[in-house]
Amino acid sequence: MKIYEQSSQPVCDFPSVQLVHGSEAEQIIENLETMGVAEVGSDKFLRQYGVNLERCSMQAHASAASNSEEFVVDSILSFSKFSVLTETLLAVEAWRVFVLPKLKSKLAENKNCLRIAFTLHVETTIVGLLNLALYKRESCGELESECAVALVDYCARCMSALAVPLSDNKVVKRQKIPESTPYMEYTNTSKTCKSNESELSPLKEIEDMLLDTEFRTYVASTSLARYLCEYIDEFPLSVQTRILDTHDFLMMIIPLIDEPPWTRRRIVNGTRIWEKLVDNQWTQVPPSELLQCTKCEAQCWFTVYFLTCSDQCRKQYGLNAFRKGQLLRLRKYLNEVMLDQLPVLTDLTRYIDELSLLNVPENATGHGSALLMQELGVMRDRIIRKVEWNVTADEQFNEIFSRMGDIRDPILREISGIYGSDEVGELVGHQQNSLVNPLSHEFDNATLSIEEESRCSNFNLRAVEGTDDLVKTEHGMFRRIKLTAIPHDGHEACLCSSARISLQLSYVGLQPFNKKVESNFSFPKKSHNDGSAKTWCQLGSLKEKVVLQICFVRNAGVEAFSIGHLYLSCGMA
Repeated sequence: MKIYEQSSQPVCDFPSVQLVHGSEAEQIIENLETMGVAEVGSDKFLRQYGVNLERCSMQAHASAASNSEEFVVDSILSFSKFSVLTETLLAVEAWRVFVLPKLKSKLAENKNCLRIAFTLHVETTIVGLLNLALYKRESCGELESECAVALVDYCARCMSALAVPLSDNKVVKRQKIPESTPYMEYTNTSKTCKSNESELSPLKEIEDMLLDTEFRTYVASTSLARYLCEYIDEFPLSVQTRILDTHDFLMMIIPLIDEPPWTRRRIVNGTRIWEKLVDNQWTQVPPSELLQCTKCEAQCWFTVYFLTCSDQCRKQYGLNAFRKGQLLRLRKYLNEVMLDQLPVLTDLTRYIDELSLLNVPENATGHGSALLMQELGVMRDRIIRKVEWNVTADEQFNEIFSRMGDIRDPILREISGIYGSDEVGELVGHQQNSLVNPLSHEFDNATLSIEEESRCSNFNLRAVEGTDDLVKTEHGMFRRIKLTAIPHDGHEACLCSSARISLQLSYVGLQPFNKKVESNFSFPKKSHNDGSAKTWCQLGSLKEKVVLQICFVRNAGVEAFSIGHLYLSCGMA
């Protein structure tokens, strides 16, 4: 059984690879700029945060996992970038809450789904990077008071969103009760779509991406709250009061232990199974291992421990009957199995046992809080003050999003180039949740070859403009486009015998590469019983992330076929 130490560093199952060198990381962090709400989603924003900071974040996680030099975190400290990261984090949050709801219908029509996904992912990236940076006590000591207040308020908003009852919580309900997934089934005759619901629309896709990103970000914020509570004595008194009284982190974290959003029960093929969130992936857990503590659960317990057992918190936290009752609810979880995994909770167990014997007043606040002037969250107020959300949404769509859809978006090629690199491939391969597949962006050249016994016919394939579509399958999202075939020799081929058919795709970008799929195919002979004028051939598969469907049309009066419709589907992730 796994044992979690009290001060264990955030661990990710990353191999030791070098994504960003020390000098490059310093340059990226030094040049990092604060982005306002109006800049969220722009090319400048995605290049700084979606490309450069994402690479630094991956490197920081890889360094932490391999216990190597953490030069990314050191650069954040050296160049005092906590305020820049925090202000940008709040700007992305404000954009997600106030601007995106007014934009999403237009974005769906313009098919900007991927750009929105990467924009939303920046918030999760910043929270994850702050988690690594604030793991050390000296990092918390470097936080300015204004920045600390902003992060405390941000964590409070995230944790309160997780704690909303399931019936009214769209974010958690989507995870605990996942919708049936529509999928596309390919056959050798045609494409059919099997689903319990209509094909996923771009608008529905954006809404689902929003809920998924919010859940990942909210979960990551619980770790951030843990570090703020662990080093609470490093902050000014006003920040401490905000944690203990204004937001009451202790009472906020208890519902997450009682009704954990990272545990779910489902019926699969008639069998009831349990799943827990492990490294952002829902993982099936045998009933015998349900008491094994995950990282999400451990972070919540550490937060409770630091808020109840540290001298600073005990001095300031005012116990009353309600708070006592809530704390006593935790006692049933502190069994031998839990204490074996988290030995530090022995002190918490003793504290709760002693608390059960104490008489506390019905109403009480923190000691001296009546005379304390609280510091306000001026950073967020400064970001959202006097912003006309409707005007901002219209300006952003006209200046940023309306120029092109995802397929021809050059900034998405830069981002996909990151995930297409060999080094990052080692990392995202462990996570199984890379945001984009290099195959999803526009190909530079596509060649179809049909080799018969006596000849070989070659065709250049060109995309038919305006025919691209997004389809959800059992293997993820696919981009489907219609193609037209142009013969190399200028003459339409007549195909009549068995052939070896192959497709060669060439991609450009930061990481150019080729992809080839092929298959043997026999053209059917015309008979009295079978007068069909068309036959279909499929190259590749959903698992390969590339599917080419070719409709061969029988030529009138002869035993030969020519190429009719072609459809290429490439996986987005």
